[in-house]
Amino acid sequence: MFDYYNAVPLPIVILSHDGTIVQVNNATEKYLGLDASTILTMSNHTLFHPSNFTISTCPVCHAIENAKNLKELEIEDTNKKTVTQYSISSICVEGKTYRVQTCTDMTETYANSQNIQKLQEHTRMALNGHNAGTWEWNFSDNSIYYSPEWKEMLGFNRNESLSNTIDLMVNLGV
Repeated sequence: MFDYYNAVPLPIVILSHDGTIVQVNNATEKYLGLDASTILTMSNHTLFHPSNFTISTCPVCHAIENAKNLKELEIEDTNKKTVTQYSISSICVEGKTYRVQTCTDMTETYANSQNIQKLQEHTRMALNGHNAGTWEWNFSDNSIYYSPEWKEMLGFNRNESLSNTIDLMVNLGV
């Protein structure tokens, strides 16, 4: 029926109007490690959708049930610690309407994006606060100046008067 779509390297599932799996491509078999005859007997929700959702609360199932299209909806499965991108669309073949579901594992991409965001935030903090939390040690009289930000970082009030000797730094383990 839909044989031409086997060339697509992403898992593609053809669903009936009620969400029953009708056909899968070769990439789906490879993705799940199951043959098509086994997949056709199983629940689409159980196989593909986030395990932290029930069928009634699953946004992907909701889209299928209500014949709504989804475009690149990313959902985290908090139980499996994965992120999957779903797309759902309708096709009409021989007068019957089917739903086409694609799933793309975005876990690695999502993790890389999170790491980049953290790195960017740390860089911004470093650039924006480059002189926050400074202290200066005057070697000639052995006194120390603490900036108000540094006092706060040590747990003191920024206006608090602190000992201006190195002893405070040694006692704090800084």
